[in-house]
Amino acid sequence: METDTNGRPPHGWRRIRPSKERTAMIYLDNSATTRTLESAAQAAFRCMREDFFNPSSAYAPAARLEKRVNEARARLAATLGCRAEEIVYTSGGTESNNMAILGALRAMRGRGR
Repeated sequence: METDTNGRPPHGWRRIRPSKERTAMIYLDNSATTRTLESAAQAAFRCMREDFFNPSSAYAPAARLEKRVNEARARLAATLGCRAEEIVYTSGGTESNNMAILGALRAMRGRGR
């Protein structure tokens, strides 16, 4: 909060003091981070402990994992109403954003723009 040279809030403003009563927290920053569902956290932990293989490798556990990844891709595609080939997994937000921007630029170039 802005203050004047004496550390007081600007004219007409008042400082909000924390309540001594216990109240439930209202979280307003879900666009930055969101609490993970317990079921999702358990599934991710299980995957990190048991299914840590590279699904593109040739050994048996990796092939089983590749099958599970493809099944998940098919379920997601059915939910979204698209083809499984249209679902692309990336390593994170930056890679996803770059792929989306480059895809849009290539589509525009194909239309002569």
